[in-house]
Amino acid sequence: MGLADWIAGAAAVSLLGLLAAHRLCAAGHDARRYDPRLAWLCAGAYFCAVLPLSWALGVLPGLLAAPLVTATQWRDPYWIAYTLFYAAVLWVAYMRIWPHGSFTDGRRRHPLLTTGYGLAWRLSHGQAFLCFWALAERSGLGGFWVPGLTFLLLS
Repeated sequence: MGLADWIAGAAAVSLLGLLAAHRLCAAGHDARRYDPRLAWLCAGAYFCAVLPLSWALGVLPGLLAAPLVTATQWRDPYWIAYTLFYAAVLWVAYMRIWPHGSFTDGRRRHPLLTTGYGLAWRLSHGQAFLCFWALAERSGLGGFWVPGLTFLLLS
């Protein structure tokens, strides 16, 4: 078994645990009231549900097999400059603008927790996008049909 198999298996087991915990916590709960425990359980379930799907469609093994940065990218000053610029934009957006513009309803801010949540969300959502792309590619359509079908599936 490879790393992708272990990750997908652990995510599937975690998903079952999170769904069971959600069911227990939601019993007798007024669905019209916000409950942060239920929201975190739903978020965790989403994160864990994407990984086995990604594994089944071959996305996760492909991501783990590809290098994070290639030697060609390391030698390209434009790629390095763009990456640094992108990292700076993300930092300003997520650490400066978003926290001050977010409605907190009087709750305290937890920068480390929200950073972890943001990373998990982006990694999961990116894989979900790639899963829909992989499904669109399996349709046998080519050209502009794959992105179009991906867009429709994501919608």
